[in-house]
Amino acid sequence: MTATDSNLFIIYYHHKGEFAFSTNLQWLVKTSKRKFSVNYSAVSQFLCLRHLFGDETLFRGIRRVPQGELLRFFAAEGKLHFIPFFNYLSLQPDPRVTFEQVLVEGPDRFTAALERQLNGASKVVLPLSGGYDSRMIACGLHRLGVDLLTYTTHKDYGLTTDTVAAAAVAALLGATHHNIPLPTNYFARFHQRKCRLVQFETSYHPWIVNLLSSMPEEPFPCFDGLGGDACLGGSEITAQFWELWPKERYKQFEKIYFRWYKTGFESLVCPKYHREINVLARKKVVAEIDRIKGNPNGLIYLGLRNFTRRAISLSTFGILGHNRPVRTPFLDYAFFEWSLTIPVPLKIQDKVYSHLFQNYTKETSAIPTTHQPSDGSHYFQKSPQLWRKHPNRVYMAKMIKRLASFLPKFVAPDLTDRLKKGKVHGVQRDAFFALTDLAYWFTTYQDYLKIKEWMK
Repeated sequence: MTATDSNLFIIYYHHKGEFAFSTNLQWLVKTSKRKFSVNYSAVSQFLCLRHLFGDETLFRGIRRVPQGELLRFFAAEGKLHFIPFFNYLSLQPDPRVTFEQVLVEGPDRFTAALERQLNGASKVVLPLSGGYDSRMIACGLHRLGVDLLTYTTHKDYGLTTDTVAAAAVAALLGATHHNIPLPTNYFARFHQRKCRLVQFETSYHPWIVNLLSSMPEEPFPCFDGLGGDACLGGSEITAQFWELWPKERYKQFEKIYFRWYKTGFESLVCPKYHREINVLARKKVVAEIDRIKGNPNGLIYLGLRNFTRRAISLSTFGILGHNRPVRTPFLDYAFFEWSLTIPVPLKIQDKVYSHLFQNYTKETSAIPTTHQPSDGSHYFQKSPQLWRKHPNRVYMAKMIKRLASFLPKFVAPDLTDRLKKGKVHGVQRDAFFALTDLAYWFTTYQDYLKIKEWMK
């Protein structure tokens, strides 16, 4: 990635007869002298895992500069070299760090990170959810006397906790809060814009574009909670994962992690492709795991790499970052490195983030969060699945139907009919999103692609 002002951007590059790099993937494709082949390994990852692992893109021949490395091109030799500046095995937990020490040091360290990220700003924008990360930021900025503009939109899954809790927190802190309703036809309305903004990096969370559309045009710094769950809470780490990881039972871990992560794409795609898609996608998951074996923080890194892959391309640096400076206090260099010294059992078993959250957010900690079980109150009412509404299903059917001209007999033959009749299920949502994204990708770049049969 490269940094400009306060924002980070992914660097894409290709090198075959010509060397070119850019933070704008579309520009890189459309200005090249050659056409690119389809990277079916990446297509498999996208459909099976919702986003890409590693450093591939959907174009064979175009890659991302690897995380933790610099790209150097030697013109005289016509060769590329990668120079590592970060080793995933270098930062390991300090077994001497105690639970009490984290609770004592954590608040001051986080406030210091906020002050560094503020850099003198007195008014900021904050997407506020019902989770820990954004509330930690809101409470810290409030104590620093910062004028808060908070924004929340409805997520198209789960419960009402995000919108209801965010409004309650904002009221308690005296923030200027904006609750942005999600239109029924949000997917049909925002899908193509989302794909362009995130450069087809991820199929996640198209409803965030609704939030973007309502934010102020003034370039106030925008704070984001990227990385908090992963570096403090051990997000994406189940008890079973942690049971296997310290014992170095990696083969068993790989199988369980892949099953836990994957979508239910099989009901959307013809059976003859199922095995190959699973094999190709799992191969990349295993490659990611291989990079972090041997470090107790390995699972933290795995969660961070996955969150970063989709979140950097999504709300923080792909969407919000195009319009205003972005601040990510959990990834502040000093706070982030300190968080990695915390022994993983304190995060997984002792839930140290939960205790730190309660201490830091004071009176707002009494307001429910998305991390706790439903108690049946108005904070935990089921929210409708808008993606299944008629306008969105019609749009998905129209887009997915276009895949037939690029990948004949790839999509299940009755899929568009199922969409039109509403015979879709919640567990299929992520796979539908990914398939629709891929259909739009083929449509967008068809004049710049060499498209052959699957894996040809």
